[in-house]
Amino acid sequence: MKLIYEDFVKLAEEKKEIGMKKEIVDGEEVTIFCYNIVSPDLFDVPLAREARGVVFDSNKECICRPFWKFFNLFEREDTQPCNIDWDSLSVVTEKFDGSLVTPVRINNKIYFKTNKTFYSPIAMKLNAMWKDRGAFYEKYFQLINSYDLSESTLLFEYTSPSNQIVLKYDKEELIFLGERKIEDGRFYPSPDIVVDIIPSKSYAPDFDYNKFIDKIKLETDREGYVIYAKDKLQAYKIKTEWYMDRHHLLSSLSYRNVLKLIVEEKLDDIISELRTKEFNKQVLLVESIWEDYSKEWDELYTKMFEIFNSITKGKTITRKEFAAEIMSKYKEYQCPLFNVYENKMEWLAKSVQDLVIDKLKELYKGRVIFMGELNEN
Repeated sequence: MKLIYEDFVKLAEEKKEIGMKKEIVDGEEVTIFCYNIVSPDLFDVPLAREARGVVFDSNKECICRPFWKFFNLFEREDTQPCNIDWDSLSVVTEKFDGSLVTPVRINNKIYFKTNKTFYSPIAMKLNAMWKDRGAFYEKYFQLINSYDLSESTLLFEYTSPSNQIVLKYDKEELIFLGERKIEDGRFYPSPDIVVDIIPSKSYAPDFDYNKFIDKIKLETDREGYVIYAKDKLQAYKIKTEWYMDRHHLLSSLSYRNVLKLIVEEKLDDIISELRTKEFNKQVLLVESIWEDYSKEWDELYTKMFEIFNSITKGKTITRKEFAAEIMSKYKEYQCPLFNVYENKMEWLAKSVQDLVIDKLKELYKGRVIFMGELNEN
């Protein structure tokens, strides 16, 4: 499927969760589409699965197509093992516990970006090291320049001792996961192993998923795996129980932590794990919290624009005038309203998120989810 700029603009207008962000890189304007939050019905439109940092240039041509959104085993009806055509799968790779990074060619120069921006701390660090032409440049120059970045997006996982999530990595590196074709979205896992750059993988023509899932239950010191289809268009994630336990996704399950997982975009992990363990009541409860959050977020996000329009009445007013109006009538919303005024949509989504989380934490205060039953104190 070819990605069309106008389709994403329309999608961002219809789905408030999806941000449309302009950035200037080396004097060129690019547009990045990426979802700011995940709501229960966000992915009912297939194109939304592509809104994970896709980049268009000033000519409205796609120049970066990162991973699409794919799901955990057990997470959805179509990812239940009984509903997967296991004969269609071919490659299993390790899932690394870091940050996705993509190099993009702009003005015939390489610039690295993370999920939403070319200006995150990780991206800026990598760009500085690349510009320095030192050891980092020498290590990855040949690999990156062996691909035509106008046709393919290269996907790397950035791991570092200072970027620890659960797994501890001893050194800073980019792990090459593979290339995704910009034109049709097909993903090709990295080729033969290169030490410290390309991970190992296995080809499984006779894949026994029951044995594979049982094997993962016993594994430690790794996050999990990604399984790719032969057609290069489908993939599934599966996490190890060791990783889930270290991440405290089950051992400390509470209303507060469910909200934290929503913010961290980790709720798909907990839902798939609860389904695996057949905690069906807890799945329904977690999904209801997610729906409450999504509803509150949507209402508050819309309200910010309504208040903004009531203040400005379609006219341009100074920041001082805007501030005076906010402080006299809408002081509790000053952060998101200033984000609207300054057209900082990504920050608006985050500030609305913070207000909603605070509200729901107070609402759910004192309530606990247990693995065997649901209790309220």
